[in-house]
Amino acid sequence: MYVRLLTVETLHYPIVLQLAFLPLFMFDVVHPFVLPDVVAIGLVASLGLVTGYVGTSAMVLAPTTCSEVEHELVGMTGSLATITGLFAGSYVGLLLNFIVQLLMTTA
Repeated sequence: MYVRLLTVETLHYPIVLQLAFLPLFMFDVVHPFVLPDVVAIGLVASLGLVTGYVGTSAMVLAPTTCSEVEHELVGMTGSLATITGLFAGSYVGLLLNFIVQLLMTTA
């Protein structure tokens, strides 16, 4: 037995928590020696847990919003959206890192 923390109606709430990680990561990139490496690793692990739980919850809850006939299509579409989001997020992270490094060298 498990406890489901998110429902279809509350699935979008953790986005605020996920967005809160952005300034923390940016601070760690701009000031790399202020926070110890353990804190950075903890931030990455925490973001991974939150993102993984929300993504898994979304894929579990998605078929509950449609008819029985559409369950397979919704599952495949959810998987495609998750993979596309992970891919795009990785490249946005690389772009942000490049911008920060560019700003740090010109300042």
